Amino acid sequence: MEDQNMEELRQQQKEALITTHEYIQKLFDAIPKVNNELRGQMLDDTEEYLNAILNGVNFVTEVFNRTMDYVNADEVLVDKEKLNEYVLRFMAEYKNGSKAAIADSLENDILVYLQSFDEAIQKTCY
Repeated sequence: MEDQNMEELRQQQKEALITTHEYIQKLFDAIPKVNNELRGQMLDDTEEYLNAILNGVNFVTEVFNRTMDYVNADEVLVDKEKLNEYVLRFMAEYKNGSKAAIADSLENDILVYLQSFDEAIQKTCY
């Protein structure tokens, strides 16, 4: 019975990761668009768009935390501490409020974070 429960959990984790991979692709499209607005002409919905991206990053982080044992089962593909550093750097810039610094951190921290996790998902699930 325990083996069956463990197998069921692993299947749920894999499904969550596949869904997250698809979601990350949307974030890959959204981040450059919002960055252009942050670095140039802000639109009426730029803040709303940025908040949607932040909610997406939170979702991805939650999935990572719940699937880390699956992703890193055979080898450490994703270093949790490194991912935390990316998110913490971004949050510091976000709180600072400089639109250009937020855009830079989205590009240099959040995109790197998402790419790292997405590569691990592809390696473990596909």
